[in-house]
Amino acid sequence: MSYTFYKAGVVPRTGTLAQLLDAARQGEIVLDQSAGWMSRLGQCESDAAHILLVGTLSVPAPVRTPAYAAAAHQRVTYLYPSLRTERAAGLDRAMRAGQGARLTVVLDESVLMKAVGAPRVMAGQLTHLIRLATSGAATIRIVPVRTDPGVIVPECVLGELRLPTDEQVYTAESADHVSYSMAPDESTHRRQVLHALLNVSLPQPQSINLLQRARRFWLLRHVTYRWYPRLTVRTARRAV
Repeated sequence: MSYTFYKAGVVPRTGTLAQLLDAARQGEIVLDQSAGWMSRLGQCESDAAHILLVGTLSVPAPVRTPAYAAAAHQRVTYLYPSLRTERAAGLDRAMRAGQGARLTVVLDESVLMKAVGAPRVMAGQLTHLIRLATSGAATIRIVPVRTDPGVIVPECVLGELRLPTDEQVYTAESADHVSYSMAPDESTHRRQVLHALLNVSLPQPQSINLLQRARRFWLLRHVTYRWYPRLTVRTARRAV
């Protein structure tokens, strides 16, 4: 993620989650990239009473299946080997939806068609999202492709977390770090991006239709993925 997304300077910090948030309250945009950053972000999500997440490149961690989380982590660690130590925390964050916080997730439609793992992994992930939406455990909204939200959308997972203290903390999670903001200027900017995408997303019934359509696509790909090698071998034998 490009740091040009931030309006103010980024301050790398180390410490506990409480220390990081205290620094954010003082007006800093706190960058957490030291070991354990994903666990601290997971703790912040667990403490929140309401979470709004926007994913434009991948499914956000709290609504991932373990298989999707493992495949995503494997892809990221190829580029960032140091993240291997964060694997357990990444898997622990998966499938946390419905465990306390009221959760709303906005996804770009392209995320539904972007392969992370094998086709069966994608089909399973979409089945999980559909179950969350239909059971009421989470609100899942899809932004159709070619929709102009009227804002520049950063390539990261943006979050708006309401803490038990009724404070709002804004997060921007990239592959190898997360930043926290509670400063008025930057928080306003992030809030505008989050809610602009929420406002142009489809209502949940229409979003579920898109999820079901994408699941059918990946289920078909799964069947083809399983049987195509066998058909190829049979065709080759007949040719001989």
